[in-house]
Amino acid sequence: MDLYYRLAVIVMPIPPLRERLEDIPPLVDALLAKLSAKYHQPRRSLDPSAMMQIMAHDWPGNVRELENTLERSFLFCKGASLHDIHLFSALSRHCSQAGRETGIPLRDAKRRAADQVEKSWLEDALTRFQGHIGETAGFLRLTPRAVYQKLDRHRIDPAHFRQRLS
Repeated sequence: MDLYYRLAVIVMPIPPLRERLEDIPPLVDALLAKLSAKYHQPRRSLDPSAMMQIMAHDWPGNVRELENTLERSFLFCKGASLHDIHLFSALSRHCSQAGRETGIPLRDAKRRAADQVEKSWLEDALTRFQGHIGETAGFLRLTPRAVYQKLDRHRIDPAHFRQRLS
């Protein structure tokens, strides 16, 4: 308690982000500018559907979750505009609900969720690097052998990503 009273000189209650929707667009602009500088990339913006998705989300992790979501989406963006927003909390909620409905043990539900995330990251990286395994491995900080093993496990054909973009 002593530590609390030493630190609590000024108490400023800040409502959660879900109660301050008007703060989201300027936060998004500031965070995208910060990401552009951090990754030495041109400034990117959100397309209207992505902004609607962000505005509709509950943001239980507040600004930190928004920043991580934008960074994840920024890294996989191909153009000047972010179209897809990668919301992991929506994925985890979906997996959790599916596990409860089907009676899947927690260990299996966690493995399935991890597999879905891993597969999504692999597909996004393969798309970004047009199916090139060496660049995909470097980006994911894996060896090419590890990437091939993961591709086999998820039954992903890297040639599909080369043909789609040619």
